[in-house]
Amino acid sequence: MGEVRQPGEFQYNSGMTVLSAIAQAGGYDYRARIEEVVLVRMIDGKQVEYRANERTPILPGDIIKVLERRF
Repeated sequence: MGEVRQPGEFQYNSGMTVLSAIAQAGGYDYRARIEEVVLVRMIDGKQVEYRANERTPILPGDIIKVLERRF
């Protein structure tokens, strides 16, 4: 979700990273803060947010937020 060309829900594939998930969403849009994203993961029934980069592995159910860069 966030600053990608086609935000939405996508099928998880084994070995996925943040970058491969962003690629499935059509890549970054022109407003994206490319150097940092937020990874939201459910742990013990609570949403926990992590800073992530393109190489960060993801798990099924993770939410990736691509933030807007500052102008």
